[in-house]
Formats: sequence, structure tokens, C-alpha cells
Amino acid sequence: MSSSKELYTRLINTLSPLVSVAHIAHLTNWVWIVVGILQANSMALSRIATHIPGDAKAESRVTTIRRWLKNFRVDVWDATRIAPSWNKHCRGGRP
Repeated sequence: MSSSKELYTRLINTLSPLVSVAHIAHLTNWVWIVVGILQANSMALSRIATHIPGDAKAESRVTTIRRWLKNFRVDVWDATRIAPSWNKHCRGGRP
């Protein structure tokens, strides 16, 4: 399993009970963006996109990320309230 997929699995299992979303796809997309940020160690969409799986070219994934972030049904800022727990879970519970 790739490190991105491993991190995704760990995050989705941890965060699912903590976040209430209208559609599971919102959470899935958000977690993949978080994985991209953590793996790329960057907030640049072009770098994040390289860590999100899919057959589409990175440019298309950037467009998808941008469109998702602009979706008025997705409250990105509300989702960040659980951000303090990311570090713990991304490191496998190690400080």
C-alpha cells in the first residue's frame, strides 16, 4: 500500500466519527487534500495534486481541488476544527 493510501486510511478512520458531513464524498475529498498537504509538505495545489491518486493528469486534479474548495456546500473552515488531532494520528500516535 502506498504511503498516501496508508495515511488516507488512518485519517479517514480517525476523522469519520469526529466530522459531520452531508455527503461522505465531502469528507473523502477533504481527507485526500489533507493527505496531499502532509505528503507534499506544501499548500501549493500543484504539489498536493501529485499525492492524490487517480488517472487524471495533475493539472486536472488541481482543477478538481480548486472546484471542491469553492463549493459553497463544503465548510472547509469547520473541518479544520479537528486539525490539532492530525499531527498525532499522522505520526502513528507518536509525539
